[in-house]
Amino acid sequence: MRECLFSGGDPLLYPHLVRLVRAASDTGAFVYLNSVAPAIRPEQVTNLLGNGLQAWNFSLDSVDQRVNDYLRGVDGAFRQTTDAIAVVHNAVLGSEAPRRCYVNVMTVITRHNFRGLPDLLDWALVNEITAIYMMNVYGDLQGRFLLNAEEIREFRGDVVPKMLHVIAQHAGHNSIVANNAETVLTSFFSHDNPIENYALGIYWESGADAKNACGVPNYSLHLQPNGDVLPCCMPEISEDAEVGSLLTSSLSDVWNGEMIGSFRDHRIPFCLRCPVPRNRTLGLIPEMCRQFP
Repeated sequence: MRECLFSGGDPLLYPHLVRLVRAASDTGAFVYLNSVAPAIRPEQVTNLLGNGLQAWNFSLDSVDQRVNDYLRGVDGAFRQTTDAIAVVHNAVLGSEAPRRCYVNVMTVITRHNFRGLPDLLDWALVNEITAIYMMNVYGDLQGRFLLNAEEIREFRGDVVPKMLHVIAQHAGHNSIVANNAETVLTSFFSHDNPIENYALGIYWESGADAKNACGVPNYSLHLQPNGDVLPCCMPEISEDAEVGSLLTSSLSDVWNGEMIGSFRDHRIPFCLRCPVPRNRTLGLIPEMCRQFP
């Protein structure tokens, strides 16, 4: 196991999280978690660091508090997140853990925040954020958050150059960070898919393109509380994604069954709307200029 991500919900609510972090760390994996860290205490952070946590990811969509809170759907989300980041930063500085813990943010590119991404990037660099995991909108069937064609062109032609300028100002002559930033930022709304598709939340021209971009079903299954099995965590809102049920079959039978085999071979129409293989990590220090699965 190379990497182990704890996500949720919020993994901090799980009472045995520290033991799981330790168990994953003992395998030599890079251990990281996604958390909004509600009411996080410094001793919790120190305990996690001491047991092998290596990166902490926070959701932050804008440095405009009003925009961020709207996109997160929670009043006060911006203040809660930035306060938690400060707690983790302070704990990292005072920690005697043998390895560094990286503090990152996760950002969804939407029509409401894309023009503010250069400001978010500047804030992240000033506040010693080590990476921004940038994500495309997923599951927006009503088009409330997707960029339209004109906005996508503005993102390509105006926002990306501004972000690269911010990187150049902060990173100076660090070629690793600068080159990675150009590769990552120019990959969003890339020309291998028509701009009209992106505006509809369609990220792949064909099922073959979606299959070639994603190998997740070859090594993963997603188990639902009701026993249903999905090929991954993304198509939960699709009606044709189930590949079996643990109420009627063993996990081994599902893994080797005809339904998951058909999915692996052909995918389903909803896979055209899956943006995950297009999401990217924008590393702000050389060590984080890598892509996480």
